[in-house]
Amino acid sequence: LLDNCQGSTTVKLEFSEMKVNDAVRTKLEDNREFYKRMVQKNSKAPDMKIVDANFCVHNVIQQLLDRYDNHCKRGDKEQCESIMKIVTGFFYEMLKEINEEIQECPVTHELYSTTISKLGSLVQQNHNTEGINLLKLALQRPNLVNLIADLFTPSVSAPVYFLEMYKCLVDSYAKRCDPQLLFVLFSKFDMPTWLQTHKPKLIEASNLIQLIIRGLELWNFQNSSLLQDLLRCHLVSLFMYRFPEHYGEILQYVLTGFSQQRLKADILLD
Repeated sequence: LLDNCQGSTTVKLEFSEMKVNDAVRTKLEDNREFYKRMVQKNSKAPDMKIVDANFCVHNVIQQLLDRYDNHCKRGDKEQCESIMKIVTGFFYEMLKEINEEIQECPVTHELYSTTISKLGSLVQQNHNTEGINLLKLALQRPNLVNLIADLFTPSVSAPVYFLEMYKCLVDSYAKRCDPQLLFVLFSKFDMPTWLQTHKPKLIEASNLIQLIIRGLELWNFQNSSLLQDLLRCHLVSLFMYRFPEHYGEILQYVLTGFSQQRLKADILLD
């Protein structure tokens, strides 16, 4: 190794002086100030007016629910329907009122969460009519999805309502909704269970196939792979439904869409 040495050399070291990044420092200081304000705000005892109002709302809702149960046990359908209308109106009013301030206050957050859950369990009983309202509300206010998702169960709905909700989601493409939000909502459509439970007619299944194909054509871009996979699963469920009843129909849609480059090649693998 020494025989190959060509002699001494000079090694020059260069370095830059470390400096504070003013933009990062400002951001950190702002975050610390925000943290202090949040700690101070959440450490304060809630206003007694808010506590009293929450207590009052909680009692009113509990009385409504108790009366509904009592009338149902007596078989008084007229009174049950009347109370259900009040409950439904109350439910949507509370959802519309939710904002950041309500979510940040522990007292109001607890009240709204528990109340919406209790009222929602009754609203969910009328999913044929209320499912579409829940869906539209979720699309309009994505911040409510965590509260609405458990109540949105389209698979229990009759075919006409199921198709209406599915179409509403497909039509939401024009509104440029967040693909992640759409994935959550589309995933609530349990296709195998719905097909087995409601056994849609030929025309109803055909209409649903057209909606799925349309969805696959609309969300045919790179960052929508999750949606594509989910819609393809829905299509496969319909493909297997009363096989081979829809075999030719689906195959024609897929081949036509692929030949016109409106569908991805992955769908052929299914």
